[in-house]
Amino acid sequence: MTSLPRYILLFLCSILIHAPALSANQAAGVQTQTISYETDEVELTAVCHLAGDNHVIVFLPSMFAPLDDQEKYTEEIAQDGLSACFSHVLTDLFLPMENRYYNDIPLDAMLALLKNIEQQTAKRVYFVAHGSGSRIAYKLAHLSLHSTPARRSILSGMILLSPNLLSGTPEPGQPQQYMSILHEQSVPVFIFQPVYSPHHWHLDKLIGIIEKSGTRVRYQQMPDVRDGYALSLI
Repeated sequence: MTSLPRYILLFLCSILIHAPALSANQAAGVQTQTISYETDEVELTAVCHLAGDNHVIVFLPSMFAPLDDQEKYTEEIAQDGLSACFSHVLTDLFLPMENRYYNDIPLDAMLALLKNIEQQTAKRVYFVAHGSGSRIAYKLAHLSLHSTPARRSILSGMILLSPNLLSGTPEPGQPQQYMSILHEQSVPVFIFQPVYSPHHWHLDKLIGIIEKSGTRVRYQQMPDVRDGYALSLI
């Protein structure tokens, strides 16, 4: 099985946001900035590598790759011309790198961090999550849509890598149940699905649920790839 080319997210993002072709010549203009949200109870940070475009993708940490590799990956994306931020939310909250701890992320604080990224970069924010982290992405999008009277979401879209959007582990012999908010209209979604993944077999059902909600969804199946390689470097 092969790893994913590191340029694939650039391709996917350009499709999702209809951005013009990106050029590595923009690399000279990359600036690095740490953006934070702080209260008496919590401080969340994200390191952003900013290029000259009008969009920024923000990564939620994935359980499938070392943090150092993910941070390097984010920086390399910016060098290729697309602004990218890496959220240190799990480290900031002193949480272990395990799927179950995604549930301990305070959504209000995380959304406030994304709002600060939007305001301080003056760019449209697209959120990237992997596996069970996709549930957090969907919850943030839902919260963002309902946090302002005008329903103007802080998130302009979600890029979900092999998303696990189940409401929980199904009992033996019982059908899978998806999160209830999937039935509500949300921000545009792009799904990036490795073929060697258990979630691949249920992709059609997931796409149908999202489309039925009125949410714009696009997807790309990746042959000869499995979940654990979705953030590999080459």
